[in-house]
Amino acid sequence: MRRNNWKIVCSLSVLLLASAAVAAIGLPAFSLTASPLGQVIHPFQIAQYRLEIKRFNGFSGTVALNCRPSSPNISCVVSPSVVAVAAEGSETPVPEILMLATPNPGTPALGKYSIQISGTALPRSVDGDLTSNTTVGLTVVPLVDPPSE
Repeated sequence: MRRNNWKIVCSLSVLLLASAAVAAIGLPAFSLTASPLGQVIHPFQIAQYRLEIKRFNGFSGTVALNCRPSSPNISCVVSPSVVAVAAEGSETPVPEILMLATPNPGTPALGKYSIQISGTALPRSVDGDLTSNTTVGLTVVPLVDPPSE
């Protein structure tokens, strides 16, 4: 191996080791998960998803939650929209968080949709926000008429 190539390999190895060390030390963070990952409903029904905030590396603080459907034919809301997350080991549990989704009345809402759910730590930072996102699916199918006699 040529000397210059060897320097590049060594430089890349040092960079990878430094990145691994930063990841191992870890900054306070959280992740957002949803269940179920997908639902099938009929028009005028409501789908309910449970959201969970998992904290890492001593994260505590306030998280603002919102949802954004892939189509204006679908509405969604997260409740509560702001959650206080206590430090690990605290006796204060993260409250139950729900997201509700439904087709908008008067729209041709049959089909498959995705809904992005986002959590952002508050206060927001000028250096970059601490966020976590997850996506769920929603399929709206037609009502089946009962067989006529």
